[in-house]
Amino acid sequence: MLDINSQSEFYLASKIIYSLAEKNKEIEYHVLCGHCANKKVLSKNIIVYELFKDYNFSLSLKNRIIFYLWTLVKSIQLSFKNKFVKIWHILPNGRYSYNLFILFKIYKIFNIKECIIGPLQIFHKSKDYLVVNSGKLMVTREKNNIMFIMFRILSIFSKHYFNNFNKYIFISKSSKLDYINFSINNITDQNSKIIGIGIDNKKFVYKRKSFNKNIKFLYVGNFTQNKNIDKILLILVEYKKINKNFILDLVGDGQEMSNIRSLVKKLKLEQNIVFHGFIKNVDIYKFYEGANFLFLLSKNEGFPHTLLESWASGVLFIGSNIPAFENIVRHNHNGLIFDINENTQYNNIANIISSINQTQYNQIVYNAENDCRQYHWDNIINQYYEIISKEA
Repeated sequence: MLDINSQSEFYLASKIIYSLAEKNKEIEYHVLCGHCANKKVLSKNIIVYELFKDYNFSLSLKNRIIFYLWTLVKSIQLSFKNKFVKIWHILPNGRYSYNLFILFKIYKIFNIKECIIGPLQIFHKSKDYLVVNSGKLMVTREKNNIMFIMFRILSIFSKHYFNNFNKYIFISKSSKLDYINFSINNITDQNSKIIGIGIDNKKFVYKRKSFNKNIKFLYVGNFTQNKNIDKILLILVEYKKINKNFILDLVGDGQEMSNIRSLVKKLKLEQNIVFHGFIKNVDIYKFYEGANFLFLLSKNEGFPHTLLESWASGVLFIGSNIPAFENIVRHNHNGLIFDINENTQYNNIANIISSINQTQYNQIVYNAENDCRQYHWDNIINQYYEIISKEA
């Protein structure tokens, strides 16, 4: 998927391709994708080939297999007509993402010298699959156990597939370790590079925040069980005993929306919670302008945009102690990190948040803004450009 307005991983793929094409218009990009939602803003040196003509489809097993075969045929057709220098599998979705043109090393027949893969995220190991609905990425539970078994069989091919590449790009140290643990023995320090998620610092601008009577919390992302939105609510129930004057803005949607709405009523937080639904990526920055704290208590993440968005906007980040956060977020230095599990004492977290004074807050968000500079998008895209422009 290519969608520069998406809140999901589709945005990163688009941003990388669009930015590289703008940086050097002499390089031509032939892009095979499920669907491109923003063809009007494409540079002329991006040529897009789509499988799906509309924006509503599922990435179920059937559609994945169709996509595998389509990319194989298209890759062969285009390689006959063009002299490609490199082939790049961008943003694969875990263990079930293949280009058969690469898997069977057909690219070598056409003298394509280098295969690049990435930015690689952490594997997803569940019965969930993705559904795209009017530009929104939703996770759906796979009810058919036979389909799940087929997915597991497909994952066997992944070890061979991921060992086929000359260069690997990872979004974090934890994602690199995840692939190494998956027995991808071709990965070395010489042929791999960690490039974090970039932030558009011209859009997400640092703004000094001051505490007043009304504290504003923020959550941005999909409504899935992985995101632990229920844990955010449990913390705020305890926080309300200390300070009733707060608002939590919930931005996004997903399969857990009805459950979260029910929990809000059960916990009697209706007056403190605002559901905004799906918001286009181009408008997300507005929610950071007035926010004091951002919650992201996920069970698992690769490298979420929202972390950098909070850092760049002067919003204090509150995260879970997962590897993706622990690698770059230091507790009480550039954010707050808490152990989120079944034994979590939510009142302790609420007390810590409420005890932060203006001086502490200013120092933490100042440190975060400084740490964020290395992730400014111009720096990120320069690292990608170095990879694609270097001779194989």
